[in-house]
Amino acid sequence: MVIQERVATRSVLVSKNIVLNDQSCPLCLQHQEKLNHLFLHCMANWWFDTSYRNLEKHIWEAYFYATIWSIWIMRNKLIFQNVTIGSEEVVDLIKYRVAMWMKVKFEIKVYSIEGFKGFLDGIRLLKL
Repeated sequence: MVIQERVATRSVLVSKNIVLNDQSCPLCLQHQEKLNHLFLHCMANWWFDTSYRNLEKHIWEAYFYATIWSIWIMRNKLIFQNVTIGSEEVVDLIKYRVAMWMKVKFEIKVYSIEGFKGFLDGIRLLKL
């Protein structure tokens, strides 16, 4: 729905003559709630404004970058190589990238990349 610009943000509702008293973004209360503002500014700010501990915070941020990077790679393969990648494969690539980046960044030798990828949900147990 975001890609098709069919999200009922407050600015869209007003353009459809649905009267609202307040068009401000409910997340930041500072700007008009438009699609780009909501998903590119407020959501990104929220994503990076977390109270996770060191490793968890890095993993959370890496998921953001790995998702954007994986979608970009998928797009390029589709355009330049006419190769379609399924959503399950993209999710697996995102997890793989996060696991690889964190394993290298924190010099985690206990797990293989595949093992680390499989245990991303239980990362709090590592106490790093």
